Amino acid sequence: MARMKASLQRAARPLLLAALALPGAAALAQLPPNSYACEVTTQSGVAGLVLVQASSAEQAAATAGESLAHTMDGARSQALAVVECISTRGQAFSDPSFQAFYQRFPR
Repeated sequence: MARMKASLQRAARPLLLAALALPGAAALAQLPPNSYACEVTTQSGVAGLVLVQASSAEQAAATAGESLAHTMDGARSQALAVVECISTRGQAFSDPSFQAFYQRFPR
């Protein structure tokens, strides 16, 4: 019985160490602090929406310009260029029809 207990304790040690390492690993995977919505032109020729977590509007635009967008016709298409990025906190797109599309878009 003592042998079995010692064997179980040795087997549990790596699991305990792995569990202790997890909180530190989670801290490294934090999302950027700001949310942006970007209007992009797409390969399909239809305007598209890209939602981005980024540290700045410039970073959001760079990410959106290389992303797959949700187009206004309900499809997905590769972004070609960024038209405009807005903060998801209270800003609106300058194009009223795209703003209406954004407001209807499920989040």
